[in-house]
Amino acid sequence: MMVSSCSKWIKHMSTDWLKNHCTSIKKTKQAHAFLLRNHLFAENRVVSKLISFLAISEMGDLNYAHKIFTQIGNPDMFIWNTMIRGYSRNGNPSEAISFFYFMIRFGVAADNFTYPFVLTACARSLAPELGRRFHGEIVKVGLESDVFVLNSLIQMYANCGYSDAARRLFDGNPLRDVVTWNVMIGAYIERGFYEQAFTWFEELMKSDNVQPDAVTFLSLLSACAKSDNLEQGRLLHSYTKELDLEKNLRVGNAILDMYCKCGDLDSARELFDRMPERDVLTWTSMLSGLTTSGCFQESLVFFGQMQSEKIRPDGVTLVSVLSACAQTGALDQGKYIHILIDKYRIDHDIILDTALVDMYAKCGSIDFALQVFNNMRVRNVFTFPADEA
Repeated sequence: MMVSSCSKWIKHMSTDWLKNHCTSIKKTKQAHAFLLRNHLFAENRVVSKLISFLAISEMGDLNYAHKIFTQIGNPDMFIWNTMIRGYSRNGNPSEAISFFYFMIRFGVAADNFTYPFVLTACARSLAPELGRRFHGEIVKVGLESDVFVLNSLIQMYANCGYSDAARRLFDGNPLRDVVTWNVMIGAYIERGFYEQAFTWFEELMKSDNVQPDAVTFLSLLSACAKSDNLEQGRLLHSYTKELDLEKNLRVGNAILDMYCKCGDLDSARELFDRMPERDVLTWTSMLSGLTTSGCFQESLVFFGQMQSEKIRPDGVTLVSVLSACAQTGALDQGKYIHILIDKYRIDHDIILDTALVDMYAKCGSIDFALQVFNNMRVRNVFTFPADEA
């Protein structure tokens, strides 16, 4: 009776419940135990929710996902693809290729979702020859006209430095969408060819049936920030207004970061003040821009406003504030930042600890500087001069 009741419950509620419940390793283990205890683990559509979180989420655990996978009697296509996708994104993407061949030996044929994941693995492994082999298989099974597969092929060739092959696929693809354009633009930006990326954007803007999206602007604004191209950045900003993308938080943050890194703090502050939504990245970009431009006192005042709005800072934020403290001799505020680091349990990486050492040393508190220095797990060449200031 218990099994029947649970089966009925699982039929109507479980997939949504599991999807919402599996938000941490601990909760996923609870769900795993529940399924095993109630003899419900054999249902692929249920166990796939565990696999999805563990294999794909940044908070997941691919090894744990693999252990669950080995307990599944007959995994369906979705589960195979989820595992391959997870491996394609981990620190050793070649494992995705191995898992792909394991799937083939198991007698499961790849589909239009599988190939993009293995092509991603080829791109991340810089394995164009293997990518070409998969390209041949894609043509053989008749998936060469699938836009999702084609976009992944273009991405693979472009990331591996085969721009001509990527361009041929792009030109021969009548179904290209904004993702196709973004792949080409992103590939040029990834290799540092910013002018070519801007040229591709101009071509995109002339297209009748495709409009740039948030991803397009995130890539191009990043290129402007890296290349100090304020003129192009302003042009991109005007386009985001026309397309009503300026209010998108990620796009707004990218515009703000571009202005700050290009030294136009007036435009950055104007944008900041009218942003309908702000997060820690918004505040951090503004703080970093002020500090980098030498507006140290204003940076400290700005951090006070951030605190009053109860925005929790991260390590990057505090590095900028510590730099401002060091330049203005604001020892008390620097000590307060040190307290916040411990309060929020922010990781003591080498950049943050070096900033602490530098702040204490420049504020004349050599004992505290030495104390932080001696507790550092890792040091580099920048740490020593700060200690000796």
